[in-house]
Amino acid sequence: MADALTRLRHYQQVFQQDPTSLDFIPLARCYLQQGLTDAANDLLRRGLQQHPNQREALLLLGQVLLQRDEPDEARTLFEQVLSRVPDCAEAMLGLARLDGALGHLQRAQRALQQAQALLGSTHPEVVAVRGLLQQATAFSDPVMEQSPFVNATLVDLYLRQGLTEKAEAALSLLIQQQPDNPRWRDQLSQLQGHQVGDGFEQPVSVSDNPSGYVAALTAWLKAIERRRRHV
Repeated sequence: MADALTRLRHYQQVFQQDPTSLDFIPLARCYLQQGLTDAANDLLRRGLQQHPNQREALLLLGQVLLQRDEPDEARTLFEQVLSRVPDCAEAMLGLARLDGALGHLQRAQRALQQAQALLGSTHPEVVAVRGLLQQATAFSDPVMEQSPFVNATLVDLYLRQGLTEKAEAALSLLIQQQPDNPRWRDQLSQLQGHQVGDGFEQPVSVSDNPSGYVAALTAWLKAIERRRRHV
């Protein structure tokens, strides 16, 4: 936890020294790893105004949009990258994740196979996406047909219907998609009977100044740490 905050502060300081540099990319990645998708989204969009064709930033924004349940724009970004770099395996995997989440499993498998041909079947990202598609194949039910994109709304829907096991399965899928997001892990722990406190929300009072994100994240991480000491 402390290491993550240290890295975030480092990149934030470097970025402040030259806001037109490419340092916005590792800073946005730190935000994303901490589950701060709004912060990552805002920062990447500002950075892409300065560097509109930066491939890594476009791909990272695509990942952010997937986690924000904005698949149409995410698809546009992944396809934009592929139109310029046809052998970009990361964009292929992005499309595989997207189509898997939307229930387009055959299309997702094709994208995965293309990426696997470039990276090999044992590449960690290939293995991770393959696992997601296997879960997506087993995860279909009438509710998913109406709302195929796995997100917090679907988890709430399952809980309101008393479908605890399905809510746990949805949360497990979210954790695989966003492994460093403590929000999903804490909610899953609560469902499994391991209470971690009253819960918490992602900080949302952030300004256009990136330092506002760091201040909010600092308070957020300290609150999590206090709760964990009482587990």
